Amino acid sequence: MPKMLLHRDVDTLLVLDVQYDRDTPVYHWWLAGPPPHGTHPDPAGAWQALLDAGDPFRGYDASTQDYHGPEHATVRGFWRGTWVEHRFGRHEGAAAGEWHRLRGLLEPEGV
Repeated sequence: MPKMLLHRDVDTLLVLDVQYDRDTPVYHWWLAGPPPHGTHPDPAGAWQALLDAGDPFRGYDASTQDYHGPEHATVRGFWRGTWVEHRFGRHEGAAAGEWHRLRGLLEPEGV
């Protein structure tokens, strides 16, 4: 029989709204864990991207003004017990780097 998860076992619940271009749909997913689960198309890959990023919601201080694309996302909820609300995009250099670090979360394969 699978182990039942109690609310105290899960310290993360994130809600994502992701859009890849102005004329494309907005994807709404949620991701919780550990263990990773939710409506995200690849919960395990998304979770790993968050772990690999170290502090995935740290943001950035300065950036180039190089445009990398129209993609944007909002992630809000609890990450490891702490409330986060962060906007991601590819509208400038540092933002594009942030997006790239979290590609497994923001651009799952098959979407």
